[in-house]
Amino acid sequence: MKLSMQQRKGSKGWLVFTMVSVVALGSTIASAGMGRRAHGKFEEGRAELDVKCKGRPCARDAAAAPVFPEYRLGLQDLQAGRLVAALERADKIDGTKTLAASIVAAKLFDGVVERVEKHPEQLDDPRLVAALRKARFASASRPLEAERLHALSVLANVPAQVPVRTLGFAESTTTQAMKDVDLTLHAMEDSALVGDTKACERASQQPMGLAAQVTVGPSICKTAGRIVESAQRLHHLQQRVRRG
Repeated sequence: MKLSMQQRKGSKGWLVFTMVSVVALGSTIASAGMGRRAHGKFEEGRAELDVKCKGRPCARDAAAAPVFPEYRLGLQDLQAGRLVAALERADKIDGTKTLAASIVAAKLFDGVVERVEKHPEQLDDPRLVAALRKARFASASRPLEAERLHALSVLANVPAQVPVRTLGFAESTTTQAMKDVDLTLHAMEDSALVGDTKACERASQQPMGLAAQVTVGPSICKTAGRIVESAQRLHHLQQRVRRG
């Protein structure tokens, strides 16, 4: 059974227990290499992850910026008809590069699009037109990137938490789990980007063992799909603006 994101974030001890169990059983490690070779492969993977996590909450010395206070201000902007401010706030939130940020940014972008569709005369405001042209919603192009990097960063810290010497077992098992997680989250994301929720859900069930404990479950697929749909609605409005 897969853990929820909340459970996984508070389950380091459980992950270590899983790792110790895997080591004790000698599961899936023979082909991955031992000792220095296994440690070297693991360090290569962790170094690559550190580069990808630079400036992101998944970095070991970084924390996710709170997005909900900013989101509440964005809702106030929408209610007051300050669409330019809502757009700017949505992109600011999205820039924090977390799944939660993508979700609430999508809600603000949707709010702007809905109001313009109901009151198209608002496009007579050159400031709103300029803000729409500038809006990016960058995370929607890779809606599960933050989750993928978070899962990898959790795994990257597992070997250091194992309380016994493993002669490379922990590193080799973790390296394989990181590869499995990387492939799975990319497959899920690719499916979400083309609107295939079922394929995304099937991909989420593929990981086994340690990888399965940090991979988000199928419920995330609908969330990713909604983010993609929000970006598409924004893009359609932007195309309309560009056509004049």
